[in-house]
Parts: sequence; structure tokens; C-alpha cells
Amino acid sequence: MLCSKSVIFLLAVDKRKRLKFAPLSGTTSESLLIGKTASNQSTVVFYKNGKVFYRSSAALKIAEQLPFPWPIMSIFFLIPAFIRDYIYNVIGRNRYKWFGKNETCFVRHPNFEDRFLE
Repeated sequence: MLCSKSVIFLLAVDKRKRLKFAPLSGTTSESLLIGKTASNQSTVVFYKNGKVFYRSSAALKIAEQLPFPWPIMSIFFLIPAFIRDYIYNVIGRNRYKWFGKNETCFVRHPNFEDRFLE
């Protein structure tokens, strides 16, 4: 549910359509992340200009792509990655308890079809 709600939030906030979405098990991820795939398929991954970011770094890089005030979140890059990722992992381990669980994954809406890659 957290993943689906995050995608819905990002689709709504990203008015400039800078973000595209692809499943980690899809062909786009396989071609872009050759040798760099996430060991955990439930980890957020952000790819830009040949660089791959995981977990908290990915979330902060995504925030940088959004309109104000979201780029302010990049201040958290001052916190060492091992601390940020620890917090990210705690949220990840508890996401179903805190946010619930969907029986199905996010279903693409036709209005956003151009934002999804295979």
C-alpha cells in the first residue's frame, strides 16, 4: 500500500512529468540496471544520467525532481547514508503494519500511461 500510495502521490505532484515508473522486474530495469539490480525487489531505485540510487538516497533524489517545497528534503543528505538507510529499512519492515497491504498492485490509469515503462 505504501508503494502504491507513493506512486499516486508522485503522479499528482510531478506536474512537469519528470518521473517515470518501471517495475524492478521489468525490461526497462533489466536494461538500465545491468549488474546494478537491487538485491531486494521492494527497494526504491532511482536512475538518472547513468547513476543508480537506492533506498533513502533514491527517495531524496526523487524529492529533488519535485516542485518546491520537496527539494528541501535534500538537506537530509547531510545525514550519513547508513543512518538514513537504517530508518528507511525500519519503515520498510513495518510498512504493512503502519500503512496496510493491498491485495493487488497499483493499477495504471490511462491518463498516466505515458509515465510507466515496462
